[in-house]
Amino acid sequence: MDCEQLLFHAHAHAQGQLTWWRSLLITRHLDECPDCLGNYNRQIAFRAVITSKCQEQAPAHLEARIYEAIASPIVPDPDHPW
Repeated sequence: MDCEQLLFHAHAHAQGQLTWWRSLLITRHLDECPDCLGNYNRQIAFRAVITSKCQEQAPAHLEARIYEAIASPIVPDPDHPW
């Protein structure tokens, strides 16, 4: 595993979403590459901050508008077919 591959798979590895074999390759690479280990640790810390700070619930009126929009049938606009 090289540094670019590790960067691509880092998030999935942190979430436990990879096969044991790929996780082993990532762990070995992190053990041998201090630059990647530092980047990986910063990425994990950053995601932890984002997760802890983004716990707000949407306002009730916004949630109601979203559910209403989802439940509404889609009416095609002949002037804008895209």
